[in-house]
Amino acid sequence: MHGVTHGWGLTNFEVYHNTLRKKPAANLGDGYRLIHHQGSGTYMVFGNVLAQSPGSGHSSDAIVVLHYRAFQATGGRGLCDGTAGVDGNRNPATTYRGYPCYRQPGRDEDTLLYPMYAWGNTWEDDGSNQSRDQCQGRIA
Repeated sequence: MHGVTHGWGLTNFEVYHNTLRKKPAANLGDGYRLIHHQGSGTYMVFGNVLAQSPGSGHSSDAIVVLHYRAFQATGGRGLCDGTAGVDGNRNPATTYRGYPCYRQPGRDEDTLLYPMYAWGNTWEDDGSNQSRDQCQGRIA
């Protein structure tokens, strides 16, 4: 789901009770980004089975929430660092760094809170949990 730099994105994003399998290719057989979210709004990912190629291991980035503006300027909005007028820009800026960011994951288009949840997602080969979201950059 891509929404941060391509309009606001979906209001709700849900992935549940699926078996997700990526075919082995270019070192992605470990389940890298089986569920990848770059948008805003509510996010719920639960009860999924994550499958990887035999012997490839478990990617720590199988379930990913990514907010580009937290670590690079994209979409003409710049970094969410307290200097862009479209962001919430709570003070002190050195602590909040633009929070809440315009179109940040877990917020709606008016920056109201739309929570994000992930639970009960397991690896197919051994049943171990993969319920935490791996966040690249900073999501406030």
